[in-house]
Amino acid sequence: MGLFRGRGILHPRYFRHAVPSLETDYVALIEIARDAVNADPVWDEDAEQWVSQPLPLLWRGMARLQPNKDWRARNRTWAGEETGEHAVRVQLNLYRNLLVPKDEWPAPLVNVKHGDFVTVIRNQNDPSLELYQFVVRNSMGASDSWHRTLLCDVPLGSQQ
Repeated sequence: MGLFRGRGILHPRYFRHAVPSLETDYVALIEIARDAVNADPVWDEDAEQWVSQPLPLLWRGMARLQPNKDWRARNRTWAGEETGEHAVRVQLNLYRNLLVPKDEWPAPLVNVKHGDFVTVIRNQNDPSLELYQFVVRNSMGASDSWHRTLLCDVPLGSQQ
């Protein structure tokens, strides 16, 4: 006789109770955009100049950001210049996409990929996070996808 008598280690109602608890720490409004690799600039007749096309927006919603403690900021040489990078964990619920009307939640799962951009739109606890461009390095989920943790690289010298 096993301790759980055929039941898994997670109670069937675990996710229903755990998700709202974790989401109380989602205090940053973020957007995830996909780099338009082949998007050529377009001519703006009014401004009489070439302008970049906006990045396609994939996801918008609340998230939690935390520096990755086991990956300290590192200096790297890139294109002959010294740069600093740090890794940050971005935790979010991909099913709560504010680009989808709330009456259609849970929203379809968004496939976040390596190289996608994360931008902090608003974070009242630390507005300095709004200055950085986060680049997704690892977006792999888990078998129990009740929330997603993205590992992002942050070039420390590239404030917007």
